[in-house]
Amino acid sequence: MAALRVNVSRIGGALVFAPFLFAGPSGAATVTVCPSGCDSVTIQGAATAADPGDTIQVLSLSPHTEGEIFLTKDLTIDGFGVSTTVIQADATAGVATVPVFVVTDGASVTMLDLTVRHGVGVDGGGITILDGHVALEDVRVEDNVATYRGGGIFVAASGSLETIDTIIDDNSGSRFGGGVYADGAVEMLHTDVTNNLVSNQYDDIGGGGIWSAHSLTLRSCRLLSNSLDGGGTDRDGFGGGLYFQGPSLLIEDSSISNNSSEADDSYGGGVFFLEMVLPLCGALRSCRTRPATARACTRPSRPSQSRIARPPTTPRQATVVGWSCKFRRLVSFAFSTARLWAMKRRMVAASLWKGAGGW
Repeated sequence: MAALRVNVSRIGGALVFAPFLFAGPSGAATVTVCPSGCDSVTIQGAATAADPGDTIQVLSLSPHTEGEIFLTKDLTIDGFGVSTTVIQADATAGVATVPVFVVTDGASVTMLDLTVRHGVGVDGGGITILDGHVALEDVRVEDNVATYRGGGIFVAASGSLETIDTIIDDNSGSRFGGGVYADGAVEMLHTDVTNNLVSNQYDDIGGGGIWSAHSLTLRSCRLLSNSLDGGGTDRDGFGGGLYFQGPSLLIEDSSISNNSSEADDSYGGGVFFLEMVLPLCGALRSCRTRPATARACTRPSRPSQSRIARPPTTPRQATVVGWSCKFRRLVSFAFSTARLWAMKRRMVAASLWKGAGGW
């Protein structure tokens, strides 16, 4: 069936939209969104009218303000670049009372070439994935707020997230996951998770950049300048850059640097792994010490060391390949809560407890 498609070209500094008819590969159509002259003035209206597999093209040249957009079908949300297509819950950061997108009902959603910003939610400020899969490519998720978990993106246990060439920046949460909170699987490629914050003076906090309780894959990624702020009260901070307690972890050709945790007790300024100490010991042994306070982990000299086998005592495993991280102090590890305090006493004695660098 023929469907409306929009051909977009740039003449000078303006975008020119030229509609034409095309035969979709399987009846898929493109539904356009703009203030006037398009199929819909709202993304929610376009999503409601669209059939599964359709593409929603956001043609607005100025920021498109709309919040709590429920996506319940397999759709593609297509923009024209992170600077051109900006989808925001409010014109001002921190003012909205709803997230920008909510994905549910098992929908598979792809977002391309756009920015998601200024959403506010309990779980997930920018994108809340309750049930389904979200793929982000050339997307920026910034200046979103979660009053509980996942300032930028929240991934429930029945959800999953994939990012490519994406930036998750300047988001904040009040308990876990300033950039991303994930009970579901997450895979990132060429993605920067930067300048995200978890701040709370009343409760323990964790994962300034990413908090993950499922499988996590980071390939050619950067976790940079994320932080925890406990307000100086009697609360604990776990992992300024990354908090991980999932079943499997792959970090390949990635860097974790300049992350921090400021709390009454800080367990890993860069990374905190729960019950992951055995599989990561090999990676730590491959580190080489530099002068002053910096350390760098490099690819192990023997190929057999690049894959760290799962220990027989735990089902968790970690694979670390092409490791490139910088940190000022060691990450803190724990097998379980029961061992946490004993380990704390040992590490305090060694002056390695409070971390402020990459690890």
